[in-house]
Amino acid sequence: MLYRPENGRIWDPSVVKYGGKFYAFTMYYADGKPESFSTRLAISDDGVHWTDTGDVITDEKYPVWKMTVFRTRDGKFSLNHGSMSYAPGHGNDTLRYYVSDDLLNWTYVGSNTPDEKWYEQPERWDHMYCIPSEKGGYIGYAVAVPLPEHNSLIGIQRSDDGIHWHSCPPPQIDWDGIEPVREMEVGGCEKIGDKYYLMGGICPPFDGNYAYSCYVFTADNEDGPFKPDKQALRLCGFNGRRGDLFVQTLAAFCRNYDSDELLLSNTVWYELDSEQNLNWLLPLRSVKVDDDGHMRLHYYSGNDALKGKIVVKADDGVFETKTHEGYQLVDEHLLSELVNVDVTKGAVIEGTLTAEPWPARGAVRAGCWLPSMAGFYIEEDEKSGTAIFAECANTENRSIYIGNFDREANAFIAEDRISKGVASPTGLDTFVPHSFRLLIRYGMFELYFDDMLVQTYTCKKMPTGKIMLALQNCKCRIENVTAYEMTL
Repeated sequence: MLYRPENGRIWDPSVVKYGGKFYAFTMYYADGKPESFSTRLAISDDGVHWTDTGDVITDEKYPVWKMTVFRTRDGKFSLNHGSMSYAPGHGNDTLRYYVSDDLLNWTYVGSNTPDEKWYEQPERWDHMYCIPSEKGGYIGYAVAVPLPEHNSLIGIQRSDDGIHWHSCPPPQIDWDGIEPVREMEVGGCEKIGDKYYLMGGICPPFDGNYAYSCYVFTADNEDGPFKPDKQALRLCGFNGRRGDLFVQTLAAFCRNYDSDELLLSNTVWYELDSEQNLNWLLPLRSVKVDDDGHMRLHYYSGNDALKGKIVVKADDGVFETKTHEGYQLVDEHLLSELVNVDVTKGAVIEGTLTAEPWPARGAVRAGCWLPSMAGFYIEEDEKSGTAIFAECANTENRSIYIGNFDREANAFIAEDRISKGVASPTGLDTFVPHSFRLLIRYGMFELYFDDMLVQTYTCKKMPTGKIMLALQNCKCRIENVTAYEMTL
């Protein structure tokens, strides 16, 4: 949504904030190349506006896959990336290591492969997220395939200096009744408060999800055992859309050396305008742990740098679906235009909505077949578009749905579902004002309720720019709706 290089394509960013600047390291596929053989770097002063500075690591003989970067106690920067040994029958089975004093110039310091005592051969030995160890030195959480008897899904390494590493046994996983998987792409592990939060991407199916998503496991110790956080297991990603594995790719913690704010980076897979240059860097998110110990993604205040001139200020108003005498035996929808923006320039749309069931629930309830829902409709043509519907009910058993709305048939077909067990909001409390923030550029959008990330998603067609309030069996008050043109 924010950045991609003019030529070639990027994948799997690793962002470092240091010395007042943001550094985004990514895999880089040169035009026409099926594989990444370099680490690309983009630099930003605000985390929003990025400048492509070219390749900083080029391994012409070895593939360069996802990398992570961190700063050691002696002030050096350490980078590792997944690669391969070219042993017969092996794939990405190698970690390659680099060191730098300035994040720009890197020196190769060695490589290793997984220890067969603990890890499958030949299987993945890929990028590794590193933190200081409570036992001294450093601990790294690597993409690996542990031997079945270890009941795990990642690998562990240790280092005295953060530069030279050796394999260790994998951490135990307490699956707590969830069907196990054998591998997770590590997005990071951080100690927040008294807990360790391990997150990573798992290919479907997993825990009722049928597309690529990122999940959270927690532990009391750096070595585990780690346990899935069932109440907020799916951190980001999506439930499923026919024919699509990705909407978002692997989410990863940013290394923020300028403040204590924990940030997260990710990309969106977007195919509408290019067959080659598919991945865009998304806005950074703020990572917060709530009072119940669950990790969730929030709007990062630095993204306010996206907000340029005001292009629309909509009138406040109350909207409601039609009512009927007696029982309401059909499900009514209402689409009402809020703003019309130029999606090629991008827009940030903010406001407040307050929803309630409609018709009002009296002694004899109206016979609605479907729940009361409120949300937004992104028009793609005169007949259809993408809708986001949030159930309006004060219960944990509610959901937010994203899918196609057919205006001719007055019908909504859900694709993605955000419900119990997801770290995002799963609906809207009734009679309570909720702030919203919708970021849209081309056919990419992401929605926040009360500054908490709901979802990042893509449209099937290029939107026209009309953003509408979308209601089903609902009454809704809309206030303070303002659309800003993005400064990109």
